[in-house]
Amino acid sequence: MAATRRLLQRVSTAFSTVGALRSYGVIDGVGIRIRAHNYHPVPVVFSRATGTIWDSEGKRYINFLAAYSAVNQGQGHCHPKIIKALQEQVEKLTLSSRAFYNDQFPVFAERFRNMLAVISMSCDNDATRGFGPLLPGNLKVDFGDADSLENIFKARSGKMLACDWEEVRPDMVILGKALGGGVIPVSAVLADKDVMLHIKPGQHGSTFGGNPLASDVAMASLDVIEKEKLVERSASHGEELRIQLNEIKKQYLKYIKEVRGRGLFNAFEFNSESLSPVSANGTLICYGPKA
Repeated sequence: MAATRRLLQRVSTAFSTVGALRSYGVIDGVGIRIRAHNYHPVPVVFSRATGTIWDSEGKRYINFLAAYSAVNQGQGHCHPKIIKALQEQVEKLTLSSRAFYNDQFPVFAERFRNMLAVISMSCDNDATRGFGPLLPGNLKVDFGDADSLENIFKARSGKMLACDWEEVRPDMVILGKALGGGVIPVSAVLADKDVMLHIKPGQHGSTFGGNPLASDVAMASLDVIEKEKLVERSASHGEELRIQLNEIKKQYLKYIKEVRGRGLFNAFEFNSESLSPVSANGTLICYGPKA
């Protein structure tokens, strides 16, 4: 965490916005003139990455934005196992359309079912009837057995899904972003059969849905999350990160209102009254690590 601490402590340093933009050739450049203006990027030009990321000047960064969570859970940029799966599958088959079967999507779907195994956790025979085979090995305790329940929860140090924090079982879960490991867009919808089977052939379609390339990459992404224990690491590293962030808050109480988060999904909330005008000062804070 030392490198993270040093990086975070530089947040207060700022530099000229216009000068920075010009140094990267984006003012009056092709990027400004021809692209849509729905984003106002920080003036850093990323050029390569292996876990962390480098700009075109050779400066190394820890990408806390995580590509809007697309390289989330500690997978990082260009994880070698995910890249390897991409390269191997792209040379075999990338797209079949849902008008045909392919040999990767069923494996991916089954992997998801086994990995999450939500229905297998149920003790309600009405809930499990008609669904199977159920995944074995789930730990269950009798109602009121506090000691057994405590032992189970001691083994849990992270959360695979955000809804697990609230201990709820949604009727439907929508997943995306990190499922593609930062190399290809992948999303998935999870639900029980009584929900999913309401959709009949011809009622909904997707040109790229279930394609073998996305399926193979997603399985590699899940492998990395599981085998490298990224959920557990997210919990422990996130706790350490919040300790360090709160240390920074103590130095800038006028500006930082609150530090909060879960796992490695964390945020500063700035004091809007102290940041006036908000847009100008907020931008300079974002630019600080570049200086």
